[in-house]
Amino acid sequence: MLAAAADKRAGATYNDADAVLHEAVKIQEHLAAQDEVLDALITKLRALRA
Repeated sequence: MLAAAADKRAGATYNDADAVLHEAVKIQEHLAAQDEVLDALITKLRALRA
């Protein structure tokens, strides 16, 4: 009975960690896309100032 409870907790912990990992990947993708937009804006601003 104790082993089953420990297995259940381990499974829940794994699922939580997996969900956090997937959210972190989504955040990284979003930030990369944001960086591309910001870089493009900076390039345009520099061209206007030249």
